[in-house]
Amino acid sequence: MIKSAISDFWKNTNWLDRLIILALLLSVTWLKFAPMIIAVTFVWSLFQRRSGAEIKSRLFSFNSIALWSMLFFLYHIVGMAWSVNTKFGWSDIGMKASFFAVPLIVSIGNFSLNPKRFATILSFLLVVVVKGLLIYAAWKSWYYPEDNHWAYFFESEYSTFIHRSYWATYTAMASAWMLYLLLSGNAKWRFPFALVWIMLSLSTFLTISKAGIIIWMVLTFTVFLQFVLRKKWWKLLLVGALGVVALVGFLLFSDSRIASRFKEVPNAIASVKTVNNPSVESNTARIIMWSTSVKVIKENWLLGAGTGDVKDALLAKNIQLKNTGAAEKNLNSHNQFLNTWAQLGIAGFLLLVMLFVTTFRNAVRTKSVYGALFAATMVLTMLFESFVETQAGIVPFCLLLLLVNHRPDIKHIDA
Repeated sequence: MIKSAISDFWKNTNWLDRLIILALLLSVTWLKFAPMIIAVTFVWSLFQRRSGAEIKSRLFSFNSIALWSMLFFLYHIVGMAWSVNTKFGWSDIGMKASFFAVPLIVSIGNFSLNPKRFATILSFLLVVVVKGLLIYAAWKSWYYPEDNHWAYFFESEYSTFIHRSYWATYTAMASAWMLYLLLSGNAKWRFPFALVWIMLSLSTFLTISKAGIIIWMVLTFTVFLQFVLRKKWWKLLLVGALGVVALVGFLLFSDSRIASRFKEVPNAIASVKTVNNPSVESNTARIIMWSTSVKVIKENWLLGAGTGDVKDALLAKNIQLKNTGAAEKNLNSHNQFLNTWAQLGIAGFLLLVMLFVTTFRNAVRTKSVYGALFAATMVLTMLFESFVETQAGIVPFCLLLLLVNHRPDIKHIDA
């Protein structure tokens, strides 16, 4: 049925829809090919475009996600006015061009996708990738018999295409979409929805990404709780609560590789020093960088360090604080909200927040569970990662942001 759904998508959508989905799929696999497909989509959108009035409404309404995305990008150019490191600044602006290009494409082109169809087809395509990753891991286990075979099924060895935290973010979000469809969708589709949910959930756990697993737990519990409260199935709520207790117990007390990652967190929090600390252990490094970022923000909370100077400011502060490990690695904030505030000040931070406020508002207005789950996913992951400071985060985020907010008509924008 998954093959049938993909075939149905191909038959009942236009070329713009197909190209934008292909661009998104490539952005989480073979990223270097995604910009080329985005460029083709832009050219195609000029030939299959909306009316001038509709394009204007999509681009310049305060309820439009396109407006806030483009303003976020343009403010990076404004931030060059007080930057010293212009080389890094212009490089950063070039890397963040998707915040301008993608909303332009989606606003101009006559796309027919709605969030439900988009979320469903993307989840089905991601599970095809998951199957490929599992087959590749099995092949490596057979081809390299001298190595630890099971290692190929975990962490970065498993997440072949992109950083495992990023991959876990996407699969955790897609699994939540599938769980919602499984609980509320058509009965004849329950088996494929259940299969896709299991595969995407498994993929999330195989990365052993703490952030990804936390996102999966929060989203899964939220979708499950919403379903139980709507149906008033209180016995099922008890079963779910027992499941949560069992999962937390597994993460805290088992001897698995996943549990060992979570057991490191309390130790890091209890013993971490945010000055004179040479550690680069992942939990400790995050806490150090959060503290360092707050110190940089306090020194220039209004304007920030500047588009080009944020990494230099963080590095200088870590050297001053004698956090030698973080300084040697030249780490970013490991929190997108802090990183943006340190870079662009309060205005940049508020523009980033508006991307999520608008997405939540649109989701509530149109009763789009998919938009709400996307926003929740990205807020959570951005608390642990500077998610849009690399192309592997920026390109998929921009495509997802615009597509979960997209409607074939524009009634929701001016309502």
